[in-house]
Amino acid sequence: MPSSVSLSSVFSNGYPPHLPSYAVDNITDCDYTNVAASQREKNPWLQADLGTVLDVQQVLVYARPDGFEPGRTHNLLITVADNEKNHTCGFYPGPTDLGDRILILCNSLTRGRYVTLTIQSSPGEKDILQICEIKIHGRQ
Repeated sequence: MPSSVSLSSVFSNGYPPHLPSYAVDNITDCDYTNVAASQREKNPWLQADLGTVLDVQQVLVYARPDGFEPGRTHNLLITVADNEKNHTCGFYPGPTDLGDRILILCNSLTRGRYVTLTIQSSPGEKDILQICEIKIHGRQ
């Protein structure tokens, strides 16, 4: 379980804010009221701080199941970093469909404290990163 989570920006636009903490609240069947979401921007990201350096084995991402703009999660790069090195865990080209679960298996040398999910925006495009839930599995 991450000790903290942050987003590149927080979507609100007149609605209650879509806080990064919603991505780690153990609710995998989220709706509009409890999804973590960024503003529309270039290369939006969500970063989970694991609190300590771990061998990250897998990252499971839950997409929104409620029917609001499926397909937003695409070109998703998952990286694991510590203070010295940045490792690629995996890439999901997408796009997601309603309620998809994306399982990314990291190689055995993927060690770090910070797990970051970034949409690699196409040139000239801006995206919204929406995450219902993330589960990160690792070991000391």
